[in-house]
Amino acid sequence: METKLRSRIMEDFSEDDLIYLENLMSSPYFDNNNDKADAILHQFRGKGFIELAPATNRFVLSKGKYVYKFALDEYGMEDNINEFNMSEELQPFVTKTYETNGLITVAEYVNLISQKEFEASIPHIREILNELFNMGYIFSDVGTISRNRCNLGFRDDDSIVILDYGYIWRKDPRIMFCARPGCGGKLTYTENFDKLYCTNCGTKYEVIDLVYRMKNSEEAFKDNLKYANKGSLKIGLGSRSYFTGDRKGKR
Repeated sequence: METKLRSRIMEDFSEDDLIYLENLMSSPYFDNNNDKADAILHQFRGKGFIELAPATNRFVLSKGKYVYKFALDEYGMEDNINEFNMSEELQPFVTKTYETNGLITVAEYVNLISQKEFEASIPHIREILNELFNMGYIFSDVGTISRNRCNLGFRDDDSIVILDYGYIWRKDPRIMFCARPGCGGKLTYTENFDKLYCTNCGTKYEVIDLVYRMKNSEEAFKDNLKYANKGSLKIGLGSRSYFTGDRKGKR
């Protein structure tokens, strides 16, 4: 029996809604992404959506037991597609991403972590991040420093999950070495997992610098688009395609 996949994007948004969002993302009439987020909230608040959190490149709303991440610019689109690509292989450490069209991602709803809970959970969070690193990933914006608290949450079973993981990448071992002339030491994370450093000379690196060394961002975005279309149900609607993975778990 053929499995029928359900698209909440197609259920919750009309074609006019999607055209509105696509035009909003590239509109020259907004001074910044905060203004775009306000426009999205004004547009969809009356349709059962509730504001959860703003971010640099995305705006997050909820409806029922699902989270909807709206891209505010091309970087937000890249984050949405990257999360869709990485969701299954990163379980159970991240929230489940069910579908995306780049403009919108539909994801698992979890409970946000308080500052007190975050501080009490730092040893466990470090264990999770160390495991991800050993599994072959590098990541940014999920380390155990206060500004990253909002990128973590709890499932109902009290397990900690990363809920904003657009900045997790597969590690290329060929570039995990110090670029300082004459060094070439091995790179690993600092205690808080917010930077990488050379175990030989101590030079610190921003994670994004390593990502740029792996491949430039434009090529990565194109690769992600191709990857998202593999093994997925592609649903056409106007000029926009929908990548709906056969994700396990309650929908």
